[in-house]
Amino acid sequence: MPLSATSIMARERLIAAAAELIATRGVRSVTARTLADITGQSASAVNYHFEGREGLLAATFDAAAAEASAWRVG
Repeated sequence: MPLSATSIMARERLIAAAAELIATRGVRSVTARTLADITGQSASAVNYHFEGREGLLAATFDAAAAEASAWRVG
């Protein structure tokens, strides 16, 4: 089943918040509670959208790698 626009936006907000936390405070600072506070989503949103913290971190690093690759090529 394709993701809804709302779900896609929620995932993108979580990835952006995780990237900002990693950049400013390090990987250990990325917790469901911290992300919930930053994004206004529930703490369970990380598990719902990414099947846990590791999935969110993987998606965050994948997004950063894709952005760096696009910057390098473009």
